[in-house]
Amino acid sequence: MEDFARRFRPNLVVEDAGDGALKPFDEFAWCGRDVRFGEVVVRVDEPTIRCPSTRVRYDESGDAGANIDAGARPDVDIRAAFPALEASIFGRDPVALADRGSYFGVYARVVVGGVIRVGDDVALLP
Repeated sequence: MEDFARRFRPNLVVEDAGDGALKPFDEFAWCGRDVRFGEVVVRVDEPTIRCPSTRVRYDESGDAGANIDAGARPDVDIRAAFPALEASIFGRDPVALADRGSYFGVYARVVVGGVIRVGDDVALLP
């Protein structure tokens, strides 16, 4: 995973199967829905608001001061790059996320436990 993506500390990363069906930020439309990852089913609750902690580099330098990247602002860059992106927050009507903060990814909770393996299919449930 590239350095930029690692800054957001994801638990799961979903990639398109190569058919173009999955577009960036499609996960925001999953809010309020259940999604199956292999054996596991999660309920997607809301978009994840990002904070300045994404400005920290996660590397092996061992020098705490070296891990702060003063020029990087992924939390701000996401908002600026996608000003018209909308999603539902806490089940309310969709809003322009850039008006509320910097959002990237979604919060979800486990509904059915199990194992997720690299390469498992992902399915949006009815």
